[in-house]
Amino acid sequence: MHMPQRPPRATELLPNYISAGKGPNISAKAWSEDRGFEYLSATNDEELDLALKKFIRSDSKSPIILEIFSDMIEDTFILKNFYSKINPYIPTLRERVSAHIPTQIKSMAKRVLRK
Repeated sequence: MHMPQRPPRATELLPNYISAGKGPNISAKAWSEDRGFEYLSATNDEELDLALKKFIRSDSKSPIILEIFSDMIEDTFILKNFYSKINPYIPTLRERVSAHIPTQIKSMAKRVLRK
């Protein structure tokens, strides 16, 4: 699959994230429908609200793909802001999870991961 060139500013801010591209000919619709998926898309908040109602329903007869079209640069800033806000909590989460893992399992995991 061809991946379009990301704008330099997006690459600079979040170099490890992928965006599928933007344009009238870039969509997962044909691929999804060819494989029997129900295809939904959204380009604004109202369309997203409607699509999410369909996406989370339990009576679907086939898998559903929800494609959301958004601005790559704006998304980059949103993701960077999100990660900067959750970053201080990550050590706390590690400690809380670690407190529930028995010492023997921690030791075994460390040995396996060293190999």
